[in-house]
Amino acid sequence: MSQVRKAVSALAVLAVVGWIAGCAKPPVEQQNAVKASMDAAQQAGAQEYASDEWQSAQQAMSAAQAEIDAQAGKMALRRSYSKAKELLKQADDAASQAATAAATNKAKAKDDAQSALANLNQSIETLKSNLSALEDCPHKPKGFQQDYQQLDGKLDGLNTEAGTVQAAIDGESYKDALTKAQSLQAEVDALGTDVQNAKTKLGC
Repeated sequence: MSQVRKAVSALAVLAVVGWIAGCAKPPVEQQNAVKASMDAAQQAGAQEYASDEWQSAQQAMSAAQAEIDAQAGKMALRRSYSKAKELLKQADDAASQAATAAATNKAKAKDDAQSALANLNQSIETLKSNLSALEDCPHKPKGFQQDYQQLDGKLDGLNTEAGTVQAAIDGESYKDALTKAQSLQAEVDALGTDVQNAKTKLGC
């Protein structure tokens, strides 16, 4: 009977040791999976187009890593990676949300940039037409040709700059493209006002 009890005790000890060893292992596979999710979110442009979600994912990942490091520093019998696994799950969820938000926001940014460029190009064409009409005015004061050439030169410069907006869109720098288009739009509008004032002054 004593030998049976010893055998049972030995088996129990082995079971406990095996259980401790299994539970004390850091969640390496889960870590790698979350890192892959983080990489995917980053490639989707989360840093630029979903900054809040990206920050949440980074914070959760940092907290998970800190928890893993803390548990690794404990005695084997006291280690538990349950909290780390929860934090990794949070990081994975946040990374997925960041990737989704980035895709949505990036698509909207592209639409906004393309719309702004279309409006800019239309405004430039209208300005060209108005400037051409100004040259056809029957009454031209002294110095008109010099003023006209100055306006025409500004228009050419703006038309060239509009090409940089398209280049930014082609390079997927949608926020930069939108900012540039809006800035050029303001310049075109101001030049358009100058041309309209000149037409009014010349009575044509």
